[in-house]
Amino acid sequence: KVGAKHSVKTDSLTQIPHSDAVDKRHMAEEEFSQWFARGKLFVSLSRAEGWGLFQHRALATGVPLVTPCFGGLTDFVTPENSYIIPHTEVFAEGYFALGLGKWSDVDLGVAEEVLRFALSDPGLEKKQKAAAASVAHFTKERMRRELLAALGLF
Repeated sequence: KVGAKHSVKTDSLTQIPHSDAVDKRHMAEEEFSQWFARGKLFVSLSRAEGWGLFQHRALATGVPLVTPCFGGLTDFVTPENSYIIPHTEVFAEGYFALGLGKWSDVDLGVAEEVLRFALSDPGLEKKQKAAAASVAHFTKERMRRELLAALGLF
């Protein structure tokens, strides 16, 4: 069963010092950039991502990820810019899944271990430097050209 292997206490991740969360209100682009830049790491335990906008934004501001590398994240998440959480692929379930595709299933205990390692890693600064450089080629203009080319309009 999906999620059956999750064994970490739900409050243990809240004991990580200096954690922050986004509130539900809309943030302007500059405000988002400032929020991301305040962090050392961006943790995402998302089960699936078509692209991974928040993960991409974190890397663009020089903030490495702690995440499984699955779905759209495989386009830009690497061991050089992120701390990759091992995962298993499970069949997607629920209303939105419609029985199609797979999700990433993460053991929260393992995710906690990866996060704790990342917070104490002497190589964190190197990953921070690699983060922004690793996604710099994903410019709006390049994406526009590639989309138009894929549609046969460029």
